[in-house]
Amino acid sequence: MAVWSHDALDDVAWHRLSHAYGTAADTPRHLRGLTAADTATRESALAHLWGWVTHQESLYTATAPVAELVARTPTDHRLDSAAPGGEKRSMCAALLSYLGHVAAWAASFQARLDTVAYVRRDDQEVGVYDVVWEPEDDPDHVVVGRLGSGCARRAATVMPLLVPWLDAPDPQEREAALYAVACWAGLAGDHDRYPVGQGGASVPRRHLARRRRSSTSTTPPARTSSPMVSIRSHHGHGPRSTPVSRT
Repeated sequence: MAVWSHDALDDVAWHRLSHAYGTAADTPRHLRGLTAADTATRESALAHLWGWVTHQESLYTATAPVAELVARTPTDHRLDSAAPGGEKRSMCAALLSYLGHVAAWAASFQARLDTVAYVRRDDQEVGVYDVVWEPEDDPDHVVVGRLGSGCARRAATVMPLLVPWLDAPDPQEREAALYAVACWAGLAGDHDRYPVGQGGASVPRRHLARRRRSSTSTTPPARTSSPMVSIRSHHGHGPRSTPVSRT
């Protein structure tokens, strides 16, 4: 699995994506901070993921692009460092856990057809959503549905990146990876290779039973030393998801 690079972050038009508090132009700085040596920077970076890129289980147009980038990072050896806040797990485990939650929330939004949000017309991700309304009084925004669409579109890419971590040496990374793979596989709808298990989650067949290594098991990737928005209301007060009553 390749870690992200400077070019990968620069290839994204962050100013045309949004998180919970406006444009996602500040997001690349926090993504780079995930591999920082100092605890305060790593803590701020994780807080940005949980409180800006996602917020109280809400998704934004920056969420899916960030998830795909984060899914490519765990091989960076700097993520062996402890997650901040007194957690007894690695940064890698923390990021795998985050990715699992993102996919679970995306699946929930995909099933909630009566929930919509405002998105800027020039948003880089606007094309992945179902446009349900074009308000005449706000030509700069459209109203979209199926708010997990950005993640669903990337699920077939993200999920295979996470599978090797099912055999990670660290048990907390394995546990976080199992949840993440189950959620992303379910979002991808890959039910042939990854059958539906209890609760609707999809997991690789060989992990449905007690985990045991075999000669055919995926080898966990080696760490490397390579370096490394808002779905906003038309009133400009931040994100708004609006349940729509069907008549």
